[in-house]
Amino acid sequence: MTGALQIITAATLRAAATVVNHGGRYRLTAMFANDERRINDAFAVYAIFFSKEEAAFKTVKAVIKQAEPPEFPSLTPLFAGPPGMNANY
Repeated sequence: MTGALQIITAATLRAAATVVNHGGRYRLTAMFANDERRINDAFAVYAIFFSKEEAAFKTVKAVIKQAEPPEFPSLTPLFAGPPGMNANY
């Protein structure tokens, strides 16, 4: 298994997730946040994607600097419900 890490700003999380998802080839497997203020003065939101076909993980790390609002765009519109039934956000 291989893996890759992409570091982005929080504002671009949804766009990055759309690219990494690659039309459903990489599925969102886990998403969590981490307080990294002691090591880089920021919070981070991690989205981990996995592809069965390629047996590979891709991780997107969205950085939220301590001085920025603690928010990030939802990924729900990209992955909720059956195809064609997602809400328009």
